[in-house]
Amino acid sequence: MKKSIKYILLGVLSLVLIVGGYIFYELKVKQYDVADEKVDEIVNEAIELELPNGSKLKLDAQGNVIEEVEAEVEVEVEKEQYKLDGEDVVVEVVDGKVIAVYNRNHELIEHETIKVGSTLDNEDTKTTEVKPAEDEKPTVATIKANYAGSFAALEGQARGRLNGLIGQAKAEYSAKVANGETINYSYFYQKYYGAATGMEATIDGAFEALYAKLQQDLTANGYDGSHASSFRTQYESAKSSLRSQLLSNIQ
Repeated sequence: MKKSIKYILLGVLSLVLIVGGYIFYELKVKQYDVADEKVDEIVNEAIELELPNGSKLKLDAQGNVIEEVEAEVEVEVEKEQYKLDGEDVVVEVVDGKVIAVYNRNHELIEHETIKVGSTLDNEDTKTTEVKPAEDEKPTVATIKANYAGSFAALEGQARGRLNGLIGQAKAEYSAKVANGETINYSYFYQKYYGAATGMEATIDGAFEALYAKLQQDLTANGYDGSHASSFRTQYESAKSSLRSQLLSNIQ
């Protein structure tokens, strides 16, 4: 009796090893012709991200920065502002010439004696120079809030590409069924799982580039770069969600 059980167990084990070996061979060893221009177009499309300062990053399929376009900076004319003594009026001046007169609500007005284009003579007109307010140091929360849109845009691109990849897989599957072709699931696994893995690497590289920019901004303002860690936690959570979405569409 014991010998019979032993032989049965050995037989089952042999079958498991054979089946398992076949599955491993089909999924991991055997190579299929999975070249597809449409899939490559989805996976290899460059990523563009806009940073809070208006500059843009362009990254290749490996997540490397291939171009950084600086934001166009408008050259501002240096202006001076003077408050007329005894009046709630501010006069704006460039090179000694009056270019605008404002009331207390910063609305443009016409003054009785000081006209736009005239020269402001401080000796004849009692004025007090209005000192511009010093720029306040941004807080950690402000810096992170400025980057939230950039990270959200990256997630949007990732989801869009994944949906495109899933749509392409479904279209190919439906076409094969319609043509009466035998469905080779190992081929689909190798092709689309491989494409999804490549796409994940691309998005990972883009995330790291954006994350590094955030850390640079934090340290430039005297804060520890570790304050950026919440974005990494959110990113890993989003990746998990995307994987679940991919698997639910494969099943």
